[in-house]
Amino acid sequence: GKVLDALLSSVKYFVGRMDVPIADASKITLTRNQFEMRDASRVFDGETADAISYASVIQVKEFCILVENILSHWYPIFDREICHQRQDGVASLVEFLFEDLISIRILPALQSLHDISSEKNANNKMYSEMSKLFINDILDLLNGTDLLENDKYMLMATPLRVAAKQWDDCGS
Repeated sequence: GKVLDALLSSVKYFVGRMDVPIADASKITLTRNQFEMRDASRVFDGETADAISYASVIQVKEFCILVENILSHWYPIFDREICHQRQDGVASLVEFLFEDLISIRILPALQSLHDISSEKNANNKMYSEMSKLFINDILDLLNGTDLLENDKYMLMATPLRVAAKQWDDCGS
């Protein structure tokens, strides 16, 4: 229990100190693989485009790697070692995963990316399908655990399920 508590405290501290910029999809669009003002008044310079890319793609990828590490490495070890010692087992780790990483950090950035790239980007489907790919990767990882079917976490997984359904239904 002490190792999990220390690890979780450390991760929460560092993740909590991170700013998570969200690109304003009402003002930005992606046309011919370039970020530009939605009203087409200008194409963003390289530095601004890099900042938008960071806000909408790179930070999400890094958070997804953290989710992957938690689900692939930490969760199985702590679940096996702690569940029989404490009744709440790894609940704090799972709650952090669903509530903080997925619902508060990953999903808003993915929604922004989806909204930015879903219009006028006929040249490159990669951007318009990226949100769905990130969500599917997380769902695949979760399907390798018992967390999606666990009554205790079913409600926490709802935002993730809704996002996956939304992007499946709209075809991008």
